Amino acid sequence: MRRLVQSALLARLLILVAAALSCSTAIADKAPSAASATLFALPGPGALQTVTRTYQVTPNPGIDLDAKVITVVLYGKKLRFTGGRCAPAADKRAPNEAWSGRLQQEGSLGGGLRIVRYTDTGNISGEIGMATEQGPNWQIRMDEVINPGDQRSTLVTENRYLHPPTKKARTTPETESRVVAANRVTEEERGKIADAVPLITPGPALPANDPAVQFWKKSGAKLVKLHSIVLNRAAFGADVVTAVIDGKEYRFVGKVMPPPALAVTWRGYEREANPACPSQASITLHKHENGVISGFVSLSPNRVLTLSTPDSSPPSFGSSVQLVEVVEP
Repeated sequence: MRRLVQSALLARLLILVAAALSCSTAIADKAPSAASATLFALPGPGALQTVTRTYQVTPNPGIDLDAKVITVVLYGKKLRFTGGRCAPAADKRAPNEAWSGRLQQEGSLGGGLRIVRYTDTGNISGEIGMATEQGPNWQIRMDEVINPGDQRSTLVTENRYLHPPTKKARTTPETESRVVAANRVTEEERGKIADAVPLITPGPALPANDPAVQFWKKSGAKLVKLHSIVLNRAAFGADVVTAVIDGKEYRFVGKVMPPPALAVTWRGYEREANPACPSQASITLHKHENGVISGFVSLSPNRVLTLSTPDSSPPSFGSSVQLVEVVEP
């Protein structure tokens, strides 16, 4: 019976592979000359349709997450994603290392690849989001699964929600020019991140008997730490700012939010030197009519630090400025 089920599954997989999709847009074979390593490959090609398919693959266990280019073979087409290593996000399962990149290949409509490798087991997971003429509706996810008998394998699940193709290629000079423009914006963003304006820098150490420390200890709040900082008020509203907290520098790309609001609000999200890396932290600042700046910094996975200045509520003491980190009730 077990062999019969396996044979049926294999037959179904072969049928699905025979009907595999080819990308609706023309993906040119031209690519950057940078060296690259292939993560995995899917067979094909086939007809365009709306499908969900699952494949068993063998990912490259030695994929270099310091590489600038990582490739994935989809239905005979080699796609090259340009990016780099990201700072690892806090993860309850295990320490991990991550890589993110963008598809900037001539003739494509764009896409992104993210890989996570857990350093204790070596397991690799990842996901790809691709743009098509019908929108960003092609998702591919790779995860390790445990089969009966504790047998481990890596499965790739593909979801595509597309309309039947037309006989004419849908890639036009207009769509290609939009891709070129998007890549140019990426370069501009990378330059802005490199030229970030300091917003929060470390301040003088606070002694245990400092009035601010005593205030928070008596407030009833579960104080984690009072971070002494120097706040550069002139950085409010900048395109990119830096904040140094516990010795780590965060870079926030942000903008002034449109009204209505009781105060002028600037909100930013953490971005690294590699713009393809996802945001992992955020900062929100409010500038009130009387010039007071209030706000908070949110750090992964669950840290919230509230800005406290001499004229804010609740206030700091003296002329110092702090970030107050407490345990939420």
